[in-house]
Amino acid sequence: MTQIQPTQETSAPQENSPPGPRTSPESAGQVSPGRPSMGRLVGLDLARALAVFGMYIVHIAPMPSAGNNLGSWVYSLAEGRSSALFATLAGFSLMLIAGRREPKTGLAGRQAKARIAIRAVILLALGTVLAMEYG
Repeated sequence: MTQIQPTQETSAPQENSPPGPRTSPESAGQVSPGRPSMGRLVGLDLARALAVFGMYIVHIAPMPSAGNNLGSWVYSLAEGRSSALFATLAGFSLMLIAGRREPKTGLAGRQAKARIAIRAVILLALGTVLAMEYG
């Protein structure tokens, strides 16, 4: 049975290590076991893509013909559900920006509020343009 020795954090290079700067697991793209990952949430991105494609089907794609059962089924599945999913994910994203379970404070809190306000202004402008163009 093989035991793994913990790495020693000394400035002297070890015999079998390659020359050059030593990297920590965090700088090499690895996450230490004690810290949560701050990367992208793939499931959230996939759900957001599903919601966007659903809204595309409902708003832009041509209406399915009467004889097309699969097209009618996909349209009826996306109608209403995709916009509700998108709105739910928007709220979840705001929670992630604000600091997850414990809201950010200080400079990080002000930056989070600014990012939320910027998103709100962009969405309001896009919604207004779309309502004027297609409404």
